[in-house]
Amino acid sequence: MDKGLDSTDLVALSGAHTFGRGQCGTFSGRLFNFSGTGAPDPTIEENYLRLLQDLCPQGGNASILTDLDPTTPDLFDRNYYSNLQQHMGLFTSDQELFSSPLAANDTLPIVNNFSSNQTAFFESFVVSMIKMGNLSPLTGSNGEIRLDCKRVNNVSLSTTTTTTSATAMEELETDLNEGFLTISTLPDKGRCLFATKHFYPGEVILREKPYVSVPNNKSRCDGCFGTSSLKKCSVCQIVWYCSTSCQKEEWKLHRLECNALSKLDKERRKSVTPSLRLMLRLYIRRRLESERVIPATSMENYKLVEALISHISEIDEKQLVLYAQMANLVNLMLQLPDVNIKEIAENFSKLACNAHTICDNELRPLGTGLFPVISIINHSCLPNSVLVFEGKLAVVRAVQHIPKDSEVLISYIETAGSTLTRQKALKEQYLFTCKCVRCIKLGQPDDINEGAIVEGYECKNTECDGFLLRDSGDKGFICQQCGLIRSKEEIKELASEIKSLSEKVLDSTSSQNNQEFVTTLAIEKLKRKLCHRFSISLMQTRDKLLKMFMDLQNWHEALSYCRMTIPVYERVYPSFHPLLGLQYYTCGKLEWFLGETENGVKSLTKAVDILKISHGTNTPFMKELLMKLDEARAEASYKQTLT
Repeated sequence: MDKGLDSTDLVALSGAHTFGRGQCGTFSGRLFNFSGTGAPDPTIEENYLRLLQDLCPQGGNASILTDLDPTTPDLFDRNYYSNLQQHMGLFTSDQELFSSPLAANDTLPIVNNFSSNQTAFFESFVVSMIKMGNLSPLTGSNGEIRLDCKRVNNVSLSTTTTTTSATAMEELETDLNEGFLTISTLPDKGRCLFATKHFYPGEVILREKPYVSVPNNKSRCDGCFGTSSLKKCSVCQIVWYCSTSCQKEEWKLHRLECNALSKLDKERRKSVTPSLRLMLRLYIRRRLESERVIPATSMENYKLVEALISHISEIDEKQLVLYAQMANLVNLMLQLPDVNIKEIAENFSKLACNAHTICDNELRPLGTGLFPVISIINHSCLPNSVLVFEGKLAVVRAVQHIPKDSEVLISYIETAGSTLTRQKALKEQYLFTCKCVRCIKLGQPDDINEGAIVEGYECKNTECDGFLLRDSGDKGFICQQCGLIRSKEEIKELASEIKSLSEKVLDSTSSQNNQEFVTTLAIEKLKRKLCHRFSISLMQTRDKLLKMFMDLQNWHEALSYCRMTIPVYERVYPSFHPLLGLQYYTCGKLEWFLGETENGVKSLTKAVDILKISHGTNTPFMKELLMKLDEARAEASYKQTLT
């Protein structure tokens, strides 16, 4: 079909007639004078025909209503198709899907499939509804959207929504201008945030509270994301609070959320994920905004959410079905008249592309929040700014000098990877191909070589520090320094062992911590044989062992593994990256604790030099770090006086 819909879509969408009623006047011709023959439609089942003739006699009341689905009129199910098989379709357009001569090789097999497989019908209906919803209606001089489907509009459709959205963006632009920022639109990037003055490293560019947010753990306060002194909501039994003040702060939203969650039975409530709660809260906030219970501002306004890009047309069918199923559950909880499943599904797509993980000061994830203004900021694999959080407040700080009239850029993903790895992550999650200063080097010799170092293999010669590239004969990998070849079979065998052990770790339970520790040590040993010393994979395993040794209070081994990771951090992250600063911080604390005070001072100083730019200097986290550095320096000075 020219609108991108096919026969499966036609049959699936017709299944909407499992609900609803029809007036006698719309089908009475089938009952008495089908196509001018003076006889009933021969495709109507005999008993069903008599029932309809009694209900709608010739010359009777044409406005009498009857169910479209005579068997289960109040259920959304597959019985509509079973009715067609029994020749009990109310409208000609229904029955023709099964009975017309053209149906045999087209729609009839689809009807039979949906009749026997309700899941297939539900999944196809979801996909078809979204496809139909994505069709652009004819407007302007080409047509109009009717307010009443039986009548041409007397006036054109209101443009209130568009006007309001434009007004919201104008108000936001005014506020941003006061902070020396402006929104521009570029052909290849869409909306962008630009600086209208010079910003210098450590300077705050933008602060934003989450429009909506949820913790990622059920045992975390909904107000502050804390974990102490928690008490569960006595009604919904899902949400936790640490204090009366947090509960009061969240009450306007949670009052309605609690009511919505309580509509589900206890078992179904357990399956409510953070993503579902975030969407539920989004619509509740919209309602409270429209009722002026929560005031809309230039930075906190549902119109800014409407302006976000969803990429819904680029999402594969499987993901669309998942979004639609989630949307159906949200709709079931909301039960609001002005909400439809397609809109909710599209908003799930918006959240996937625009929501941010809220982290603590050490970049450990706490929850998820939607920050519509910060979502305007584009990605770069070599950003000039960093997004951190002070509680739930998002803070964007410059990490490089940003000249006036330059674009503000942050990173959406983990940037410690090859260009191919980064491109894959961005395409899968955010549905775009990055063209930043790092990514434009894709496929160039330096880019290929760097990928082989951070994601490739070690030379078999332990005295050699070279990296390996696949040889032209595809027999293995050849060292670019000494020329030694490493066979594909050897690499495959080691990789297989690592994969097998890694799966064991994933399957282990909390009661098997010792086994997990032993297995992780074995994985690290194998990776040392396989991976280049600057391998990100090896670094990540050593990071895991560092945390395990710290949990075991084996401080010497913890420091040893921390030091092993530092050179890799220095290579794969820019000099201003907070993760590098945090690794120096860990190293410095361990060195100081173990009596290596001078080394501790050096590491803590490096940590401060980075983290004061990304985290500022006035947060409790940074004040504690600065205090530790002062104490370590005082101790080092004292020790020097004793020598």
